[in-house]
Amino acid sequence: MARGPTDALRARVAFVRSQYANLRPAVAEVHKEWIKDRETDFGTGGATTAHGAWKSNKPSTVRRKGHSQVLFGHPSKGFNLFKSVTDSKHTDHVFDWIQGGNFIELGTQHWKARIHTLGLGPGGIRRVIDPTTKQRNGYARILSNWVLKGKLP
Repeated sequence: MARGPTDALRARVAFVRSQYANLRPAVAEVHKEWIKDRETDFGTGGATTAHGAWKSNKPSTVRRKGHSQVLFGHPSKGFNLFKSVTDSKHTDHVFDWIQGGNFIELGTQHWKARIHTLGLGPGGIRRVIDPTTKQRNGYARILSNWVLKGKLP
């Protein structure tokens, strides 16, 4: 008996369902890519974020911290803000995902991130987590390639 279009469609639907049921590899890949993008954001002083470069530190802040990199934090405190965003083992790092859910939450709970994002500090608004549309589309592409093709980058 020849396989018709209905059989092919059923097989395709079964494949997509099985891939969707096991999103863990794709979500882990999105998390890795997201961290890489945030490291780039910090390394460029926010120039690679959706809203552009962060306002530079004042000379007094540069002297106190011993470096001019915006939002990295103080070396004596282990660059806490930067690590809370880019180190998945940091206590303030956020990576939440529920199998079968429709969201992935990535970010930081670090209190300074809130101050900078809301513009409550002397540096004005510095969006610590500010992915571009291109980056967001890249994360979506990772997920869709996994579900539809079974492939990761």
